Amino acid sequence: MLGRLINKYRKHTLIAFLLILIFILVNQQSYDPKIDATTPIELLLASPALKASNATTTSGFKTQEAQINPSNRSFYVFSKNCKIPQPNIYAEEIMSMLRPELDIQCTKEPDLVSLRFNVTTRLYSLHINMEVGAQLKPNISQFACFYHEVFRAGNDSYSGTRGPRYFLQDESVPRHIQGLIVQCHELHKPLNVIQRDAFALVQFPASHEKPDRLRDTYPSIIILGIDSMSRMHFKRTMPETVKFVSQPGWYEMEGYNKVGDNTLPNLLALLTGRTPHQSLDICNVKKPGCFNQLVYLWNHFKNAGYLTAYAEDISSIDTFNYLKRGFDRQPVDFYLRPFMMTVELAMTTLKHFGYPFCIGRRLSFYYVYEFCEQMVKRFISETYRPIFGLFWTNSYTHESYTGATILDDKFAGFLRRFKKLGLFDHSIVILLSDHGYRYGPLVELKDGYLEERLPMLHIYLPPWYRAKYPKVSRALRENRNRLSSVYDLHLALKHVLIQLRPGIEFDRDVGCPKCRPLFKKLPRDRSCEDAGIKEHWCTCQPYAKVQPEFFMEYLAKMVVYRINKLMRMKQYENICYRLQYSRLDMAERKLHFDDGGNVIGAPQGVESYRLKFDTTAKAPQTSLKKLVAKFRVTIKCNRDHLNGVKIHLPFISRLDSYQSETSCVHERIAKKFCFCMDAGAANLAKNTSQELEDTSLFHEDEYD
Repeated sequence: MLGRLINKYRKHTLIAFLLILIFILVNQQSYDPKIDATTPIELLLASPALKASNATTTSGFKTQEAQINPSNRSFYVFSKNCKIPQPNIYAEEIMSMLRPELDIQCTKEPDLVSLRFNVTTRLYSLHINMEVGAQLKPNISQFACFYHEVFRAGNDSYSGTRGPRYFLQDESVPRHIQGLIVQCHELHKPLNVIQRDAFALVQFPASHEKPDRLRDTYPSIIILGIDSMSRMHFKRTMPETVKFVSQPGWYEMEGYNKVGDNTLPNLLALLTGRTPHQSLDICNVKKPGCFNQLVYLWNHFKNAGYLTAYAEDISSIDTFNYLKRGFDRQPVDFYLRPFMMTVELAMTTLKHFGYPFCIGRRLSFYYVYEFCEQMVKRFISETYRPIFGLFWTNSYTHESYTGATILDDKFAGFLRRFKKLGLFDHSIVILLSDHGYRYGPLVELKDGYLEERLPMLHIYLPPWYRAKYPKVSRALRENRNRLSSVYDLHLALKHVLIQLRPGIEFDRDVGCPKCRPLFKKLPRDRSCEDAGIKEHWCTCQPYAKVQPEFFMEYLAKMVVYRINKLMRMKQYENICYRLQYSRLDMAERKLHFDDGGNVIGAPQGVESYRLKFDTTAKAPQTSLKKLVAKFRVTIKCNRDHLNGVKIHLPFISRLDSYQSETSCVHERIAKKFCFCMDAGAANLAKNTSQELEDTSLFHEDEYD
């Protein structure tokens, strides 16, 4: 009897053991954390890690599989703490918007006066092409030419001209002159103008420095910037330039994430390692002279024996001057701003994409890159002196997401010219942007938040540098699909100086204490916080589209209430219309993962929601135009305790263009929220905003 019972329980025990074993084996195949950034998302969806069909988190949130799991997608970055999705950048909804732009030719006339440089005397001369004069004005037998000298008058707000001074054929230009406006007219009839032109000059410095063989081995650092260009849109709109930067020696950073809303916070982080807010430790960036008190990369390179240069092509939205005071003292050796300010006023201009496009006979973009070309000729091709130069263009891309389509051939053409001049034999070249397109149709699409937050970054290392520092090349290859920020790039350029001068020390970078030089291997599992990227700008955590609920509408209305409260506090209620909540366009919830990659509930039940909503302005009924503003905001909250919601107004993105409606306001944070009432209020605002700028406290994150 006892033996039969033992045999019976032995069989049951064996069956139970086999069932447990089968269960363990099946569940062991759930998730492999070693999946790399190129793994297609449809393979990932086979695992419980990202498969969210009918999955309910601890906070009670139910996701919809079709909305989180679009097909044919992979990741730019895939790690424990960062998952940046890779959308189809050539999707029909995007490509159908890219209509060909009209390419404008500023002039068809040949040059009457041309600039020549004598390598022996190191002087420029002005050559008059007599046959061109006869071609342009056959009825004029004699003509005369003069120039006005362009100079910087005190600070960034003023520039001026001296002259006129008439010149003879091939007359040398004095070495102190940095810019010229040239005009030729019929002899004795100055009003009968034949041609006007303008030239920026890169003069060889009158220096008594002794030759420095060690310094002449240093790599030049050339930074080429295109405003508002995401890496995805770069590939769509500039195929010729993409082809150029795909050659050996170039490295692309696919996980490069912006750190602030507009140009200033991203460019200031590159040049100083600080945000504008963090610069308050030194001075208020709104105050005159503040920008001169900060320490820039060009200061460090100047101390190492480099020549320094900085150029932008639209003076009205210059990075350090738009709604700010700019530099009291000239910041670099070769500075194009005084010239650009003068020619924009003195020459005939043609606007395109909202800004001066043709200035006289040239594209505004050409002034910047011809200036760069002169730097390359003078100090790389003819006589080597290491350069640190930043050359930035806004004119094609700042206001138009299609402008890059006609910039492409021109930009690639300059790169080919630079190559012939030997730039890529001696220089580290960086092609980058500050951010992607920030408003308009692109950012209103489902992947618009990626367009806005992932600017392009391509880095070129010359052959000799790759051979001398092979670890840098390896690090850049490794970092291609790792999260990076402009703080890492800032540290990389400091790393170059450390290579050149071992033992050199820098002040601690406050912008991102955990950041590392991009020229060294970045941690695989770093988070946005590690890279100095605030949550609203972070693309690391996937969001799932959710069905709008009442409390989400409540959150959007709360945002509008806070916006109106800010405008009242800033005394703009009599200048700008009050905003009214209209509708919630889209709601998304941030997904959270455990260390194994499994979807879990939000920590402490605090969810992050990304809301896209519309507002209208409370304008008189007689207004013919409906004033609509589109916003995207990231909000953290516990849906059971909505009274304690924190809303950071600087982290609200305006998705539609607002340039034409906000001329009455000169404070950047308020511009996003304003529809001006009338011209009279606009004049009042100019005085009011100036007083506010001088007396009010600096908002904590106003320029972040």
